[in-house]
Amino acid sequence: MAIQCPKCGAEYDVTLFAFGRSIQCECGEWVDLATGHRQTPAEREEYMADPKGDKLYVNLSAAQVRRRLKGFGHGVRKIQSAGKNRAVVIHTATGQHLAELEAVFGDAKVSDSEEGLEAGGGAG
Repeated sequence: MAIQCPKCGAEYDVTLFAFGRSIQCECGEWVDLATGHRQTPAEREEYMADPKGDKLYVNLSAAQVRRRLKGFGHGVRKIQSAGKNRAVVIHTATGQHLAELEAVFGDAKVSDSEEGLEAGGGAG
């Protein structure tokens, strides 16, 4: 089954992509392969919504945080860059799991707020 880009008419075989996926056409238009219509920026934001959870700011790059947390689990939902050599871990960890999460970064500054990281405060 082929879906056409509404702007330039390019055709895409939807069987080659994951269900519900959106792609950017060569012309720059976003095409929702599930319905074949033009996506608005609001629709893209809704599709890519941030996961729910608490935030733990770490004074390491997002790549370093990902390496340390590889296979960790314990409620880690997403890791994002929060600037140069800073990352935010979105998590649902509580109690012992939260303590274990913070312990992974024992050699780095961690805080539950970006301001706390700048001030050098700890999590909590």
